[in-house]
Amino acid sequence: MRAALVLRAWEESRHMEVLAGMVRAFGIALAPETPYPLPRLVRLVRLVRLVRLVLRLLYGLRGLRRMVGAWA
Repeated sequence: MRAALVLRAWEESRHMEVLAGMVRAFGIALAPETPYPLPRLVRLVRLVRLVRLVLRLLYGLRGLRRMVGAWA
């Protein structure tokens, strides 16, 4: 599924490049593209991933401290 989504994103990006080239070639003036706000769900997923990463890091450091303490 991930590979299919990556391929689809690449294809859409390529379409955007082709259309931008055509717009330049024909001299069509366009307003700058406005940034798209991220949906709330995407922001929530990013926050959860960040929290999981921090927890994994803290747990890993605690385990490392135990190992070093056992060797000392």
